[in-house]
Amino acid sequence: MIDANQNTAPDARAGCCSGESAVRVAGGVRPARTRLQGSGSAQSAQARAEAKSAARRLATLDSGIAEAVELLRAGGVETFESCQGGKGHAFYEPTVRFHGQQSEGFRALAVAQQNGLRVSELRRYWSILDGEPVGPYWEMTLRSVQRR
Repeated sequence: MIDANQNTAPDARAGCCSGESAVRVAGGVRPARTRLQGSGSAQSAQARAEAKSAARRLATLDSGIAEAVELLRAGGVETFESCQGGKGHAFYEPTVRFHGQQSEGFRALAVAQQNGLRVSELRRYWSILDGEPVGPYWEMTLRSVQRR
């Protein structure tokens, strides 16, 4: 699971799924972000460029999980890894991983349920990188990617 910037996600696996847009930082991975600088039309042009970049990143998602990721991101959830699940995929079930503090998982669950996503599991986890725990991160497993 390599992201669009070719940086490794926290527990990169070989395969098909998306690391979305994350960058490696000391102690883990965070979503790639850019700050709008400048003013007026310069900000507008930068905003359009960022929107195009975001659209390209979403186009690299597994088709079976893209809608769920878009809904979560629209609700302010900072996703960094996703997979539609199934044979030949990194996860058996549709899965989305995201950043956040202790309460973020419950906020993401609310966003998912308000948008008709059928969540089967929500967990907080730590990866082990070079013998050290890294995280915590959140992981949401969906029953299916079909909305209610």
